[in-house]
Amino acid sequence: MAEMIVIEAQKREELGKEKVKKLRKKGFIPAILYGGHEEPQPIKIEHKKFIKILHEMHGEISQILKLKINNKETYAVIKDIDYHPVSGDIIHIDFQRIVETEEIEIEVPVITTGSAKGVQKGGLLEIIKHTLTIRGLPFKLPKHIEIDVSDLDIGDSIHVKDIKLPEGVKAVDEPTDTVLTILAPRKVEEEAPPTEEAQPEVKTEEEKKEEEKKES
Repeated sequence: MAEMIVIEAQKREELGKEKVKKLRKKGFIPAILYGGHEEPQPIKIEHKKFIKILHEMHGEISQILKLKINNKETYAVIKDIDYHPVSGDIIHIDFQRIVETEEIEIEVPVITTGSAKGVQKGGLLEIIKHTLTIRGLPFKLPKHIEIDVSDLDIGDSIHVKDIKLPEGVKAVDEPTDTVLTILAPRKVEEEAPPTEEAQPEVKTEEEKKEEEKKES
């Protein structure tokens, strides 16, 4: 097993809107740890340290990690991260305790490998589901799902039911859901340049008089 990420946290006494607001100003992210047949535990994490850890996780935030709270370690997964709607700053994190003998549900990213035959012919690889929800014992769950697209031709698709998962791991998504497909090349129709509308002929006074003479 690869080295597990450790997140250092502290017990949080700051509860309530105003106290939490002051906590954020001090550079901490309020969080909660729940599950595992224990009472929910409010905690706090240094903002800078957590941002660094997010980069290390490369988007695979559902992986199991060690949460070190006041030097006491527990296994957990990140279940939710709340962001401020304007600034984009992290304002809250939900962690779920892990019990090794109990199944959990997590979302994992979909990663493609290989170069599809259809793409080589000019087709377009469209990923419809960028994540899959899977269920199983914590240490059986993969960090991501790899799909080899090498044999896919134009018009081919991969559905949830087509994906091979590790033993003991089940997909929660509908089996018939499309995960990715190879679209046909798009034909770009050349549009003819707009024609200029004929402008009514404007005649001078002299031309009008000349015409009147011809008609009389």
